[in-house]
Amino acid sequence: MNYLDISEIVQLVAVLIASLSIVIAACTYVAERIRCYQATVHTIYRDVDESFIEVHKLLLGMPGLKISVYDTKVKCADLTDAQRRDANLMFDIINSCFERTFTFFMSAPVDMRASQWPGWKKYMGRQCRNEVFRDWWKDETGYDMGYCRFMRDLIYIVKSGIDSGTPDEEIDDRIAKNWDIEYVKPPKFWQVVLPFGGTQVDGSRRSEANKVAEARKSLGLEVTEKKGRK
Repeated sequence: MNYLDISEIVQLVAVLIASLSIVIAACTYVAERIRCYQATVHTIYRDVDESFIEVHKLLLGMPGLKISVYDTKVKCADLTDAQRRDANLMFDIINSCFERTFTFFMSAPVDMRASQWPGWKKYMGRQCRNEVFRDWWKDETGYDMGYCRFMRDLIYIVKSGIDSGTPDEEIDDRIAKNWDIEYVKPPKFWQVVLPFGGTQVDGSRRSEANKVAEARKSLGLEVTEKKGRK
């Protein structure tokens, strides 16, 4: 083996070491991103659950208000002025919990949102069955724009179902339809992990948007938008 052969071997080893270092660094970076992401998700889940529990504790302490998801028959006229004031304060708290939940799931990866968001959406729909809540919401504009549009559509679905005598189970089925995906574009998991991940519109996104448009049209949401629904 001459000197040239040894030099080539050394260069090859150096290239291999450098390549291995790059791979290790990339794997370490991705692992750290995944760890941070999982920690963030855990924190948000905890915060949402804690606010959900706190809301119910407050409602249990105010049984005369009858504004929970289980009080769907109460009318605005059933409450005194003092009760309406207390109800409005409670709705501020409840709505804050809803907005936080909406924002979290709309920005979460598709698979994570698919596992829990439908249940939350039905729960929020049950709250919209309460006339006092719907009356309170009509003047609300100080929240995330995507969330406001989602709630207006949700209230429309619930109210139109109530007015037409639609059974609760059928209203829940209408709410469960995937018509809400357009308010915030959820990233794929790899888009959260990798630094160059984005929300570019690809073929699958266009197909998904078409399905959303069809679902919205079947629920009458496009019609209400043209009428300037608030």
